[in-house]
Amino acid sequence: TIEGAYKMININNLGPITNGNIELNKLSIFIGESGTGKTYASYTIYSMFEHLQKIHEQFEFFSKQNVDDLLKDHHLSINYNELQNKITTLAEDSFLKHRTEIIASTFNVPNSFFENIKINYSYSDFPNIKLNINPVLSLFVENEFIEYDDAFYKLNLTIDSNIISLKLTSLGGDPDSVSDRLLDSKKLKSMLNNWFQKLTSFTNLIYIPAERVGLHVFKDELNKSRLEEYSDLSMSLNNTPNDIKLDVATYPKPISSYLNNLNNWIFRDVRILSRKNNKKQKISTVNLLKGKFEI
Repeated sequence: TIEGAYKMININNLGPITNGNIELNKLSIFIGESGTGKTYASYTIYSMFEHLQKIHEQFEFFSKQNVDDLLKDHHLSINYNELQNKITTLAEDSFLKHRTEIIASTFNVPNSFFENIKINYSYSDFPNIKLNINPVLSLFVENEFIEYDDAFYKLNLTIDSNIISLKLTSLGGDPDSVSDRLLDSKKLKSMLNNWFQKLTSFTNLIYIPAERVGLHVFKDELNKSRLEEYSDLSMSLNNTPNDIKLDVATYPKPISSYLNNLNNWIFRDVRILSRKNNKKQKISTVNLLKGKFEI
C-alpha cells in the first residue's frame, strides 16, 4: 500500500496479498522479500493491459450504421477520444467479469488458483495509456474508390486534433480506370475496420522480470520462431481431453512476452546495424536500461 498516494488498483485475495493498493507510474519497480507477492501483483497488472490489447484487436471501429451514414451523407466524423473510451470501457467490463479465467491464463495455472480474487481499477486512471493513431493511415485511403447508388466516389481521410474525418468526393460518370478497385458497403466496412485495427495501438506495457535478467538463462529459447512454435504446441497439447493430456510446460505470459521483447530489441538492432554497414552482422551488442546483452 502506498500511503497518501492516489490508489489506481486495489487487489484482494491474490496469493499472499490479502489487500493492497498499487499506483503505477511510467516506471514501476516491485521490491520486497521472497514470498511477499511481487510476482503475483506484477503478473496481474500485466494481464490487465494484455487484455486491453486483445479487446483492441477485436474491436469494431466502424459499425454498419457508421458506413451507411458515410454513404448517405458523404462524410463521417469520429471523435478520437470517444474511440478510446469505448475500447477501455469494454475491456474494463470484460476483465472484471472474467478476471479469474484471465489471470489464471496469464499465470498458466488452473482457474481454481484465483477463485476468490477481487480487483478494482479503471483504465481511465492511467493517463499514460492512450490509443495512438498513426498519421500514415490517411495515405492508405487516398487510392480507394467507392461505388454507391449508381455513383462513384473517392475516399479521403484526415486526422485533425481529436477528430477523424472521412469524406466521399464524387468522381462522376463511370471511371473505367478504377473499376477493378471499387468497394461496396460491405467491403468498405471490412476495409475500414481492418485499417483502424492495424494502424491504431495502445501505449505498450513492458514487463521485465528482474530474476531473469540474465539472458543466458534463456539462451536456448531466444529464437523467436522456436519460442512461438513451442508456446503454440504446448498450449495445444495442454488443452487436449484429459485422458490424453500431455504434461508440457509453458511459460507464464509475462515471461513469454519478455522473451519476445528481447528478440525484437536484439534483432531490430542487428537489422539497423546491417543497413548502416551494408553487410550482415554476426555479433552485436544491445543497450537495454544502460545494461548490455551480447549475441
